[in-house]
Amino acid sequence: MQIISLLEINFICIAVLLLFMIELRKKKYGSGMLDNKIFNGVVFSEIFILLLDSGMSAFNGADFKGALQLNTICTLIYYIMNPFICLMWLLYTDFKINQEKDALQKKLPIYFVPFLINLVFSILSLFNGCLFSINEENLYKRGDYFFIVAIMSLSYLFSSMLITIRDVKKNGMIYERQVYIQLVVFPIAVIISSILQFVFFGISIIWATTMLVLLSVYIYLQNSEISTDHLTGLSNRRQFDMFLKRKTETFSGKNELFLLIIDLNDFKKINDTFGHPVGDEALKNTARIIRNTGNDDFFARTGGDEFAIIGMRNSEDEVKSFAEAVVASADSFNEVSGKVYKLSFSAGYALYKKGETESDFMIAADRAMYSIKKEYKKNKARHDT
Repeated sequence: MQIISLLEINFICIAVLLLFMIELRKKKYGSGMLDNKIFNGVVFSEIFILLLDSGMSAFNGADFKGALQLNTICTLIYYIMNPFICLMWLLYTDFKINQEKDALQKKLPIYFVPFLINLVFSILSLFNGCLFSINEENLYKRGDYFFIVAIMSLSYLFSSMLITIRDVKKNGMIYERQVYIQLVVFPIAVIISSILQFVFFGISIIWATTMLVLLSVYIYLQNSEISTDHLTGLSNRRQFDMFLKRKTETFSGKNELFLLIIDLNDFKKINDTFGHPVGDEALKNTARIIRNTGNDDFFARTGGDEFAIIGMRNSEDEVKSFAEAVVASADSFNEVSGKVYKLSFSAGYALYKKGETESDFMIAADRAMYSIKKEYKKNKARHDT
């Protein structure tokens, strides 16, 4: 009866997680942003672990042919995956706080150390039962060194909390308070439920607790639609201002921080000639094009026909090449789209100078864009005559 109850709880959790994953994909929330990709990875890891946990419960003690092998496989992968979901949360927290992909990649070898240690002990358990064992009667038992799994997992959760707390102490709450709350609540909830499950062997509350916390994060993401432009799905001006402030105040100077301002040329003409529904379509296509051109940059619609990209590159040459690629992407779209309108971008960028205000940074990028826009209008007038 206890096994049936556990399976019911697990499959309810899986169903809930799948439902909000489907909803997030429908709304394309934060599409292309690395932190949202990692969050999706956390959710998928949770679903996979719930399936493994269900398999362990169903196969443990079963006497049909292959039950022992299935129980062993599920248990092995389950132990391997325990720290992995915590590792994914650490990656999510790190990128959410620092927004630096290159810096995160450099930390990966260190971040993977606890996971690899746990991986080695999990495999060794098949031979010496250090973490777990399954006897000839197909019954699971914790090993004498089971605590290693807990230590490796908790190291990730404590590290994620440390990153958040250290950032708040150093930079203050640059993001909304709710962002920091969600980053801290997850590890605290999992730590408490892990301790309870470790002490009271036989109860299973970790993954149900994890699902509930992930659900709260999902609800936050839904509420954060106030920071999303409803037409294009990009961040809106409010979120842009917050992100720009964050990046300028935490700029380390190691790479080039750039702001690229993009103006959709002749947007008024598209509206006047073909109507507002077609104009809306042009804006949506512009958003899709620039998002596909970028990598893990920040994209926003800052005005009616104006867009912005904030990102990091190794040099100004890379920034210049990226800006040129964004402009060229409109021509590529026009060649294959078959639309009644043609897209054209005026794009200008600025590189951030340490100590500069975000206002000065924006003015520099705006000036660069308007300078290019002015040239576009001159060339267009010359061509029309």
